[in-house]
This record gives sequence, structure tokens and C-alpha cells, in this order.
Amino acid sequence: MSTGVVFGGSSGVGAAVTASRRKQGDTVVCVARNVEPGPDNVQADIRDPDAVDRCVSTAFGRGPVDYVVNCVGIGLYAPLESARADLWKEVFETNVLGLLNVLSSVDRLCPLLRQLIHISSLAALRISETPGSMSYSLSKLAAHHAVIDYRTRSRGQGRPTKVSTVTPGFIGGTAFEAVFSRTSPCDLDLYSGFTPLSSEDVAAAVDYVLALPDTVEVRDLTLAPMGQVR
Repeated sequence: MSTGVVFGGSSGVGAAVTASRRKQGDTVVCVARNVEPGPDNVQADIRDPDAVDRCVSTAFGRGPVDYVVNCVGIGLYAPLESARADLWKEVFETNVLGLLNVLSSVDRLCPLLRQLIHISSLAALRISETPGSMSYSLSKLAAHHAVIDYRTRSRGQGRPTKVSTVTPGFIGGTAFEAVFSRTSPCDLDLYSGFTPLSSEDVAAAVDYVLALPDTVEVRDLTLAPMGQVR
């Protein structure tokens, strides 16, 4: 059995990862802004560096931390013409600043961490085709490069941490849809012509990465629904 921390573990991909790891016997500290009370559930905002540190320290109280998975990510309909700087700020603070807080905490508190996994998006590799989501794509691109930099520095310092990015395409039934719809002026057909990935599909990819021996580092694992063109 292992001990892990899952940021964004109360819904969507994070909930699926948490459930899968707990089913396999792991002790998982589930971190989220909205989470049900429980001995291994911690309410915290990833944008707060002190809160992130407390979550990682809480996990240490249950034994050595083997892995950290960052599943936090939001997208909001906020095209340039909307001039919604408040929404752009919310996206970047969550997707970029939040990740940097996680990386900083791991760097300082978990020097012997076995595995760090960041859940990215195909929007990090090309501008999202979803209308009004340029800020989301840019934030995911910045996060993607932050993970690469962290991996490079870890290798240079001789640290044992394997650093992986799992990059899914469209995922159905996630909080992203609900949050994006909050600011979108109309209903968007995000999955025309294909069946999107499920949160469990992405959790299975995380399980795969965690199951590999310490001598193997999956740096980038990309998943896409059959039928999604880009």
C-alpha cells in the first residue's frame, strides 16, 4: 500500500483517481475546496500556498508520501472581446499558480517523493477549439512548461521523483462543463460526432503510470477519444 495526495480529488478526474487508488488499498489524502468531511479529506484552496503545504504535511502524518497527483483545472468562457479580466485571472490563478504551489510544496517537503503526476489537457498542445477558451489553453500551456522545468531540475539534482504529465482530450461529465457553462452565453456542443473520455479512463492512465517500476518514467501520456480529430 502507498500514500498519496490528490489535489482536486472531490470531483471529475480527481474523484475517479481517489476512488481507484483507495480501492487498491492506498491511503489517499483528498484535497479540494468542496469535499465531504472525512479523516482523509482536506478542504483547501490550491491557490493558497500555506494551505497546500498543510495538505502535504497532513499526508506525511500517515507515512511517507509516495505520490502526488494534481487534477485541479478550470476553464471559463471568456473571449478577448468579453474583457473579463476577472475570469482570466481566475483561470490562471487556479491552473498555473495552483500548480506552482504544488510543485513548490513538493520540492520543499517531499524530496524523496516517488511520483508526481499532473493532469493536463490537449489544449496545452494546441489552442482549444472550444469557443471562448483561449485563456484556458494559455494557462494549460504555461502549466505544461512548469512541469517540464520541474522534471529537468529534479533530474539535475539527482532526485528520485518521476514526473509525469497525463494529457487527455475531451472528458465528459466533469466539473469543467458545469463551470464553463456558468459563463458561456449559450449551450455548446462539445462532443459532436464522438464519445468523450470518462474520468475513469484518465484514472486508469494514472494507475498505469503509478504501476511502472521506479526505473521507468512516463513523461507524457496523451489520451484522446476515438473520433476526436484534434
